[in-house]
Amino acid sequence: MAYVLGIDGGASKTFVLVADEQGRLLGFGRGGPGNHQGPGLEAALGAIEGATQEALAGAGIASEQVAVVSCGLAGADLPEDFAMLQPALEGLALGRRVELRNDTQVALRAGTHRPWGVVLICGTGFNAAGRTPDGRELSYPALGWISGDWGGGGMLATEIVRLVMRADDGRGAPTVLTDLVLAALNRPSAYELMRALYHKQIERHDLFRIVPLLFDAALQGDEPAQDLIARLGEELGVSGAAIIKRLDMQALPVEVVLGGSVFKGAGPLLADSILQTVHRTAPAAVLVRPQFEPVVGGVLLGLEAAGVIADEALYATLHATMPAELVR
Repeated sequence: MAYVLGIDGGASKTFVLVADEQGRLLGFGRGGPGNHQGPGLEAALGAIEGATQEALAGAGIASEQVAVVSCGLAGADLPEDFAMLQPALEGLALGRRVELRNDTQVALRAGTHRPWGVVLICGTGFNAAGRTPDGRELSYPALGWISGDWGGGGMLATEIVRLVMRADDGRGAPTVLTDLVLAALNRPSAYELMRALYHKQIERHDLFRIVPLLFDAALQGDEPAQDLIARLGEELGVSGAAIIKRLDMQALPVEVVLGGSVFKGAGPLLADSILQTVHRTAPAAVLVRPQFEPVVGGVLLGLEAAGVIADEALYATLHATMPAELVR
């Protein structure tokens, strides 16, 4: 019996799943951040190893029985990251073979109904990736403004504050975001909000809480909010279309997976803006909302690397044995 490990190591947590070749999910483990760019390499490896040991114990197997360790790690961006991470992961001896990818690739596989497509990640930050039917893969570096990125919850939060401040001093149009944001952050005025941000009295994670308000304002017909969402949708669509073009998939019915917390915002405007932009490059593309957490994509990639075909029977087994917390 061949077993695979699927690993999703992100900026806030690490998930690990053990599966057999029939697609039965046998063990699940969780740990701290698996991105070496945050707590450092040693801490990230410790989180990955701890979550893996928990998953192996739950499955009742030893690491020697694992044929493929399929890792998707945030922070695996540049060649030098892979040169550092690949031997470090192999040194943990979690299985016989380690396959390392950026975490966007496991998010992609978790959302598609076949082994290829495109994924757009819009959570705290932004990234996008693609995979062709013949297995070629492409991901953006996703290093923020230094790699040309715009988007993600962090940038949206700053843009929302900008809209509120410009509405207050007359440089921008009035917006219902003003009342929504001030109430959410417990500030009496835009001026006091500005002072609190200047003195770093508002934590970054608290500022992220205002992002859903953007979508609430748009549903109320607020034009500044609608314009910002449309701008984000166009940028995400441009990013997805560029990957489709670079991978020569314009004529294919590409599934474009939408992953990340920003896509939980209310209303259809963001998805509509993305699809309208993508369709200019790939008219047959469709948007897909993932059913599972990205770690499930790690399992699927691991099974496929072991020669297992992900057919309807395997998907049915995955569904039947899926931990409830991994279903979206």
